[in-house]
Amino acid sequence: MLHKLYEDNFWRDMAAQNPRALPSTVQQCERLINREDKILGLAQYSTYLEFKAQGAPIALVIPLEGLIGTAQILGMISKGPHPEAAKLFIDWFLSPLGQGIMSQNFYHHSPRADLEPPPGGKPIRELKIMVPDWNAYIKAHTQYVREWNALSGLR
Repeated sequence: MLHKLYEDNFWRDMAAQNPRALPSTVQQCERLINREDKILGLAQYSTYLEFKAQGAPIALVIPLEGLIGTAQILGMISKGPHPEAAKLFIDWFLSPLGQGIMSQNFYHHSPRADLEPPPGGKPIRELKIMVPDWNAYIKAHTQYVREWNALSGLR
């Protein structure tokens, strides 16, 4: 999506900034808080909210283009030993109570309109969310990983 949004210059301009790839968004925020890095170019909103709630001296600037929404997958294992229990858990997790607990403890927005945003977060209706074309994502994934690994030194 970023390549499409910013065209062919995106990777070249990103490479000029010598980006660093890290295994987790927690490490990204810790490096920022400890002033090892000055900026996060690709941050996760929920991680930002969690660190901000703990009093971290960080701010988030939401791009005018919006935030890229990503999927959160929930399902049950095929032929698992307790399919009815799995169905009950999924029903509970998608309920207002389950989604509220998830949002308040993991700082993720729920797609439910009847719930408050996570602590410190803006209501989802106030955020411009860009939804990926998942078919295009799947087609471009191998090339993206190759380019990102080369750009960030992961090889």
